[in-house]
Amino acid sequence: MNSITQVLKRQREIIVMAVILLLSVGSNAQTKIGIKTSFTKSLTENVSVMHSSNGLQYTDVVSFEGQSDFLSYGLYYRRDFDFLFLEADILFSSFDRQYSILALDGGEGAGVAEQPGTDNPRIDSQPVSFNQGFRNIDLSLIAGYRLGNFDIGVGPIFHRTISLDSQLAEVEGFRDARKFVDAGFQFKLGYNIGPINLGVKYEDLFLRAGDQFRLDNNRLSLDSPLDALRFEVAIGF
Repeated sequence: MNSITQVLKRQREIIVMAVILLLSVGSNAQTKIGIKTSFTKSLTENVSVMHSSNGLQYTDVVSFEGQSDFLSYGLYYRRDFDFLFLEADILFSSFDRQYSILALDGGEGAGVAEQPGTDNPRIDSQPVSFNQGFRNIDLSLIAGYRLGNFDIGVGPIFHRTISLDSQLAEVEGFRDARKFVDAGFQFKLGYNIGPINLGVKYEDLFLRAGDQFRLDNNRLSLDSPLDALRFEVAIGF
């Protein structure tokens, strides 16, 4: 947690310095305002973890089964200087995450092991799937260098969930543990063709698949990163 806090602090310092530097550059700056759309490819992994609802025996296997790819759209702002650029956008995103829970010992909830850690539990049931539907507002800020028509930049990205349709909320012992805003880091490569900007971003959200909820007050070790590749097209005038 301390390392993440330090990274975010360093990001803020870099962005503030970059903004001050960019705004202090002379009158050669050009401003573009327009629209942007993007396709996000999720870089998640399927993972499973044993779970005990009573702290004595394993009662379930909880699995993260992935996050959907999705489209985003919204507004775009860009300011170009001689060899630097500053770019911001606010996008609306809609995507799903999939989980499943497999009850052990026939779904009776009585447990299958004398204590957590015992191997080879008996499984007599089928997994039940649960979907989480997210509606997010994404705020991105990128600062970097222009090399001819090419861009290279870094900056923070912030995700705010404005709507969540979670079937996991039906599970006994479920508790929502989302933050008001999730912050991450992004790296961009871009190419400019007149008013059009094409970009590819790698996003590290500093989150794992088990971070945003608790089950029986436990954080599950579903440690698949929620990283992504984002392919963007923006038009600004």
